[in-house]
Amino acid sequence: MVLSWFFRRLKREEKADAKSEPGSSQPRSTGSSSPPTRSSLGQTEYASSGFRQPNPDVGRKAKAKLNNPTGWIKAGDSVTVAGREIGGMIYIGPSPLPESRYWGACPFINPSLPVAKTGSDIAGDSLPYWPSYGDISPQARATFLDWLATDRSDKRFGPGYVFIYFYGLERRFFVETPSQGERLLLVAETERLLGVYGQNQSIRNYLGKFLDVARTMLVPDKDIEPGVERTGYELPLGLRVAIGRMAKKGLPLHANNLLAWYAAHPEYPLRTAAKRAFPEFRALFEQLFNQKYPEGLKMSMPKRALRASYSAASG
Repeated sequence: MVLSWFFRRLKREEKADAKSEPGSSQPRSTGSSSPPTRSSLGQTEYASSGFRQPNPDVGRKAKAKLNNPTGWIKAGDSVTVAGREIGGMIYIGPSPLPESRYWGACPFINPSLPVAKTGSDIAGDSLPYWPSYGDISPQARATFLDWLATDRSDKRFGPGYVFIYFYGLERRFFVETPSQGERLLLVAETERLLGVYGQNQSIRNYLGKFLDVARTMLVPDKDIEPGVERTGYELPLGLRVAIGRMAKKGLPLHANNLLAWYAAHPEYPLRTAAKRAFPEFRALFEQLFNQKYPEGLKMSMPKRALRASYSAASG
């Protein structure tokens, strides 16, 4: 009841601000659970998590060349596939038998499969929604290998190639047991991909969910910073974990915590005025909150334990 009152008051404040701004419109809230299409959308901004860093081990800048490798190729090593020298952070070889039936979008680059001399499908028009290296055409394989041999930042290449590469990062992080340092590299590389190709809705959705879970695993006690961008149709896992930990410890919510909750909630879309003037909106939010709850907003410990699931981008 208290949260509902607070949110209703905030929405009244937002409506008053929105009326004074010409051309402002209310974003539509949706509860749809259907997967977004992998099509291009407008550019958006991303908040840095602190993991992002230049990755010198992608593409051509490799330290050691391996002969006839199989399995995961770590950052800093390189392999030659179909005459192309490719940097690490990829899987080489046929798919492991236990996974062959279930890993629908296999990230393994099988050198025995035919590859065209030149790639002719930069946009990835021939790729299915869940592409797999073993299922795409020889021309598409050549295009994908050409992309891997670069710094993997060319925006002309379609999102399907980015996903085949990302499937390997995702698998390495969750299925195998890399070190903490390597997990940080995997997160940093995913953040880099999101920064380059995040104008695509599906990349923004799937890579954003991966980063939410990965960051929570790496830094479970990290404070959640409020923002205006949503990453899906539910509250981010990191935010739920942070609030759950506070509830378990009997700590009250403060303005920063509640604003992060409010801004990320799918049922409370921020209006245009609040998005464009978020620092001012944040100051108003804090002022109203502190007037109503000078000692913070107390929470009741729920009976249910927090449950979380992760849907792999590979399907």
